[in-house]
Amino acid sequence: MATRLLLLLSFALLVDALQCPAGRIVLQPAATHARGAVVLKVPSKKKSGTAKGAKKPAGFAKRSAPPKPATALPKGSWDALRSWLKDRGAKVGGVVAEEVLPGLRGAVATRSFADGDVILSVPQQCILEEKRAEASPVAAVWAGSDVPAYAKVALHVLWLGQTNKWTAVLSMLPTMTDWDAEGGPLQLWSDAEIAAAEDGVLSQRVGRLKKTAEQLYALVEQKWESALGLPPPSLDEFLWAVVTVRSRTFASKAQGGLQAMVVPGVDLCNHDHPENVNTRHDFVGGEFKLVATRDIAVGEEVCARLPGY
Repeated sequence: MATRLLLLLSFALLVDALQCPAGRIVLQPAATHARGAVVLKVPSKKKSGTAKGAKKPAGFAKRSAPPKPATALPKGSWDALRSWLKDRGAKVGGVVAEEVLPGLRGAVATRSFADGDVILSVPQQCILEEKRAEASPVAAVWAGSDVPAYAKVALHVLWLGQTNKWTAVLSMLPTMTDWDAEGGPLQLWSDAEIAAAEDGVLSQRVGRLKKTAEQLYALVEQKWESALGLPPPSLDEFLWAVVTVRSRTFASKAQGGLQAMVVPGVDLCNHDHPENVNTRHDFVGGEFKLVATRDIAVGEEVCARLPGY
């Protein structure tokens, strides 16, 4: 039991640590992990409580019970996303989404790349970013309030889901079932799981994370329907969007300030340790580029750098 808790805690702390934008890749996409991380199958999270008036989950963030293993890759979703990106000027022909380990998806090279070659190039019009969120109708929800960039992008994702926009992009995002199967970020841990860890520092950290999430959700409950004419997302849906966005956020200081960005296609790359990383990223001239930092062979996984290295 103690060993299981230690493994669960280690994985969750790794996932949570990867959620802090620092001018580099912050996490990775659905059903992906840092290489070497323990892949755990844990019971579905049981919420210790929900915000007043919260509705049951619905839509693409809906929980399912009993929990299932993380899905490797929704059928046809990569082909749909690749077509969607190509139609908008992206260059994504050099990789394919594949299961690189059981239940673990990643980006695999379909041709060889030399050091300095551009592997993926995604124009800004295809990127989910803070400025795009601020220019959308959902910005009315946080008007006059101090809301962090990741929350703006998360709320934009929820609005896109409610209005059936960007479906090719959203279909590649993890579900709550995926997060449950992997242990999940700390915000999704129940009080019982936190207590079982017997770690006061962890308990305080989770408390701060949950308090922030509940404060942000209170704003959503208050303003969503009046601002958008749509039913507000549930607390579970909001938490899903927050952890999903923070799990795959790139940060760039281009264009006059720090931008939080979710880059479709690029966010498929798993993180790896420095000796195995084979890419870097640039955001120049309105394009986000993933560039090879050494020769990459056909069939080799395309990996990104772990935060902090």
